[in-house]
Amino acid sequence: MSSINAREEITACYDALEAAVDAVVDLDCTALTTPERLALLERLETVHRRLPAVGCVNPIWDHDDGLTGTHLAPANHAL
Repeated sequence: MSSINAREEITACYDALEAAVDAVVDLDCTALTTPERLALLERLETVHRRLPAVGCVNPIWDHDDGLTGTHLAPANHAL
C-alpha cells in the first residue's frame, strides 16, 4: 500500500468514525429502559477505550517537522 493510499484510507476511516459519532449523538434514547441505556453506555466505554489516539499522536512527538509548538507537548515530554 502506498503512502498516499494509506493517507486516503486513514482519512476515510476517520470521516466514517465522525459520521457514526454524529449519528449516535443525534439518537433519541428516551424510549430505552435504564438497563438498555446502561448496556449502551458500556458499549460506548468499550469503543472509547479502543480508539487509536496513541497510535496517531505519539509519532508527532518523535518527528519534528516544525509544525508542532512547545505548547502542544505533554508535560512529561522532554523538549
